Amino acid sequence: MPNHRIMALTAECPECEAVVTFEKMPRLAQTTICTSCQTNLEVAYLYPIMLDWVDENAQQYEDDDSAFY
Repeated sequence: MPNHRIMALTAECPECEAVVTFEKMPRLAQTTICTSCQTNLEVAYLYPIMLDWVDENAQQYEDDDSAFY
């Protein structure tokens, strides 16, 4: 019988398709690194857990208010 708790805490890396495992339920937008390809990822969806690449430019625009003046 499969352990559904473990299965529910895994996601597939969009870069290399490796299984990324979480020790506890992640939060939306939580970041992690794929241990296989070292890609920076973030949790994009929770049910089921889905990962996406981290948008490195998003934080830059949020922190730089001068970009809007």
